[in-house]
Amino acid sequence: MTDPAKIVFFNRQDVTEIVFMGYINAEERSYERRFDEVTKSTSYPHLHL
Repeated sequence: MTDPAKIVFFNRQDVTEIVFMGYINAEERSYERRFDEVTKSTSYPHLHL
C-alpha cells in the first residue's frame, strides 16, 4: 500500500473466496476485531452489488 488513493475495500458478504491472505500478525488480528465491532455499529450505508 504505497498510494492511499488506490486502497480498495470489500464488504465481507460479497467475498466468496480468499485465495491468499499474506502475512498477518497480532496487530492485524486486533485491527480486524475492532473493525468488525465498529462497522456493526456505524450508520454509514454499505454498497450492495
